[in-house]
Amino acid sequence: MEDPRELAKRMSRLEAEYAERLRRSVEGVGNPAVRAVMLAVAQDSVKHSMLYDTIAELLEGRGPLLDDAQAERLLREIEEHIRVEEAMMDSARSLASSARVEGAKLVAESILEDEERHHEMLRAIREMIIKRETLTEDEIWEMTWRYAMWHGAPGG
Repeated sequence: MEDPRELAKRMSRLEAEYAERLRRSVEGVGNPAVRAVMLAVAQDSVKHSMLYDTIAELLEGRGPLLDDAQAERLLREIEEHIRVEEAMMDSARSLASSARVEGAKLVAESILEDEERHHEMLRAIREMIIKRETLTEDEIWEMTWRYAMWHGAPGG
């Protein structure tokens, strides 16, 4: 069985390479829905690469994620962003339900799904900060995969 740290590092590199391939694949593509969705998936792969790097760092036992001052500052920011996300979800929901063009509906639904995941992740992190717990390896994996669109499969 592959060492989890090495697996995380390898997956980070693969996601970064995949993101670049996706970005290149839409050069010159005129269809805005296809181009936007492909670039959004590429951006998700960049995000996944960063998250895999974070997992590798955590598995290497690098210090606590937040000190008290950082926790207080982030808690205020997270509280505000949770309120903003609610408005964003309402807007995306409205666009998804009213769009008459299939491509627009698909993009709005994708945005709504992302906003809902962001909202849940921010709420989970807020609860951890309130409890002043540090994130454990299991919690990082839970947050990473619970809200992953494709749970690590190609395309996300």
